[in-house]
Amino acid sequence: MNNFDFLNVRWPRLYQLSSEAEQNLYTDPETSLIKLRKFGEAFAQIIMYKEGLNDEDKNQITHLSTLKRTGIV
Repeated sequence: MNNFDFLNVRWPRLYQLSSEAEQNLYTDPETSLIKLRKFGEAFAQIIMYKEGLNDEDKNQITHLSTLKRTGIV
């Protein structure tokens, strides 16, 4: 059991990334940071999809700018 089991029901990809980040925290912190970055990217994509925001650009900065501009974050 880990701290992110609750994610597995609705968002298995977020669960996978967060679990891998947690597992690597002390043994390989660089991998943990990479997994957290991927988590952030996947989370932003989920929010974009749920809010009906279609952004052709897959760039994380563009996603975050769009979410900020629309007042979602």
